[in-house]
Amino acid sequence: MPVCLSHSSAFEFYRGCGERGIDTSRLPKSGSIGDFSALHVFEALEDEGLSGMLALPVHVAVRERTHQRFQCGVVKHGVSVELPEPAAYKVSERLYVALPELCLVQMGAQASEVDLALLAYEFCGFYAVRTPKDGGVDVSSRGGKASRPLWGEEFACRKPLTTVRKAHRFARSVPGMHGVKSARKVLSYIQDGSISPVQTAMVLLLAGPTRIGGMGFEGAILNKLVPTREGERWADIVWPQYGIGLELSDCASVAAYRSRLQRDRRRRMTKVDEVSVFAACSQDFTDLDRFDSLARNIARAMGKRVRISLRGHRQRQAVLRSRLLPMP
Repeated sequence: MPVCLSHSSAFEFYRGCGERGIDTSRLPKSGSIGDFSALHVFEALEDEGLSGMLALPVHVAVRERTHQRFQCGVVKHGVSVELPEPAAYKVSERLYVALPELCLVQMGAQASEVDLALLAYEFCGFYAVRTPKDGGVDVSSRGGKASRPLWGEEFACRKPLTTVRKAHRFARSVPGMHGVKSARKVLSYIQDGSISPVQTAMVLLLAGPTRIGGMGFEGAILNKLVPTREGERWADIVWPQYGIGLELSDCASVAAYRSRLQRDRRRRMTKVDEVSVFAACSQDFTDLDRFDSLARNIARAMGKRVRISLRGHRQRQAVLRSRLLPMP
């Protein structure tokens, strides 16, 4: 019987595809969890040249009631709920990988909310963070060790693996699955189409919910050409209901891909009368005082004041910043 990569091993597989330029949308979808086994995992990986790509232990999904079992470098995750079919991409006759929508729910049982949001942005975005040389994905579990900051991570450009809408639809279809509540919580505020880890960090800091340390500026959308007094202008983040946008001006890794998107989307301009675009630089995010000033300016343009009543928000913000930004 074939094996099906799941949880962090599926995530690693998708990141590796980004680095190798593999278009997963061309892989056939096939199989149900009942078709898969936890036997001969390493042989199946070896056949596809993936044995060095995945960190140990390797996570696989099977049809069982047992939640987790560890044996010989393999973690077997039992799935007892009914899943929509097909549930996986077919890599070969012996190897399958959980669909991105399923992987997102599975990781909801393991990752912190911030790291799950980063995973979702990556799956629904145009990039894949490059796997570190020491192997393994960099997603911290609840209460686990700290991960590397997202800002400045090297990445490969690729097509989105899924969309927020598809992931929502899948999550609604598996209400009793372990991790689905966390996944649905994250999917309520992430956006499609992030083009880099830097852009993901920007939107989480400004538009992320206050409970994770964001500023809670809701209604943001990403990567739009907008009409301004000076003509068309690119905005990394737009709040169309307020007629304001934000452009990061000094990130070279984003600039090349941004220009390509500008060409592709020239005819799909955001439908607002006129947008005032703030120009920001990296220091406006990495320096806390400058970030506070930027947040006040955005709030003022929205006709608001920065008032966050959530107790302990500053501490939550510090935790979020440590995950997203390089330490000074």
